[in-house]
Amino acid sequence: MGWFRGVVGCCAAALVILTMAGPADAVAVRRSVTVEPPTDLTAKAGVASVTLRWHSARLRGVTFTVTSDPSGKQCVVVARTECTIVVTDSIPWRFEVRASLGSSNSAESVLSASVPHRTLVVLAGQSNAMGAQSFAVDPTTGTDYLIAPYVNGADATSTVSWMPWGVDPAPVHTRSGQVPLDSPQLLTGSGLQIFGPEIGWARAIYADTGESVSIVKAAYPNTSLQGDWLPSIADGNFSQMVTKILSTMAADAHHGQLDTIGAIAWYQGEADATDPKMAADYQTNLTTFIQALRSDLPAEETTPIVLVKESLASLLGTWQSAGSCGTTVDCAAIAAGDGEVRAADDWAAANLAHVVDVDTLGLARFEGLIHLTDDSELVVGQEIAAASDHSMP
Repeated sequence: MGWFRGVVGCCAAALVILTMAGPADAVAVRRSVTVEPPTDLTAKAGVASVTLRWHSARLRGVTFTVTSDPSGKQCVVVARTECTIVVTDSIPWRFEVRASLGSSNSAESVLSASVPHRTLVVLAGQSNAMGAQSFAVDPTTGTDYLIAPYVNGADATSTVSWMPWGVDPAPVHTRSGQVPLDSPQLLTGSGLQIFGPEIGWARAIYADTGESVSIVKAAYPNTSLQGDWLPSIADGNFSQMVTKILSTMAADAHHGQLDTIGAIAWYQGEADATDPKMAADYQTNLTTFIQALRSDLPAEETTPIVLVKESLASLLGTWQSAGSCGTTVDCAAIAAGDGEVRAADDWAAANLAHVVDVDTLGLARFEGLIHLTDDSELVVGQEIAAASDHSMP
């Protein structure tokens, strides 16, 4: 009986052990299943994003992890074969994906090809950003600034699009509205060809970095920051500009090109400087404007914003010489407003991250008034580039 009880106890114990071990063994078997690596990984451009898609022989319960080369970007999805990663810089990212089920991990997939990329820069403001009296053919010298041979390859490879605000629409638009950099910009109703800082900017970027860019130009003559450009204005200039930028990026993405915002230049303030209330509020309004650029555009936090400091010094000097000050014009009030707007630009550059300013004081003006000459517009473009092109993400 002792032997029998011993055998029964032994067998019972063995039964308990087998009973307890059975589910664990089943889990172990389930977890040791082979997971094949995903295949056919593709990367497709979006608006400041890349969408990855792949195929997998097994889907239910499988976790897919996408990582980048170089490292730094990742997305994780379960039982799906697609994910989207934000891309707002110019790094030629490539991606790979692996599958996981329980404790089993597949090998990495083949790396995707990098998505074709292009840097987009934004020029916004009022008449000097447009180039109101910066004529493609100089009225004094006859020099044509938009005719070959050019300084470098920017005119043949960089492109521009513009809002038809005081300027005729481009005669021929490509898929995104971008046309060659040297395309005529015609003042509405006059037929005169003009250009703004974008020509010198693109040429300087090409000379400095060898890179071609797409330019979105949103410049409206005689507009104020407070009355026309604040983001809170329904269907104002700001919202229209943002729509134009996003639609350009979407059109390029549709054709396989990833656009990223490299820099933004803001050349405005003359209108606000001539109004005491707007001049006093310019620093507050400029801060709001810059914050909205950061929040409403899909760009890196480090994307440089270049403030082009307006100057009414030439205009005031011309009025002084003509005897207008103190008779038909309150030159002292306008000089004070000019100083407030310029000081606001300096404050923003000193206190807001990744904001810089360049100065137009002393540059030649058409007939000594407000608008820059063609040579001066080229200089401003070069100064914008010098302040930003090596900081573009």
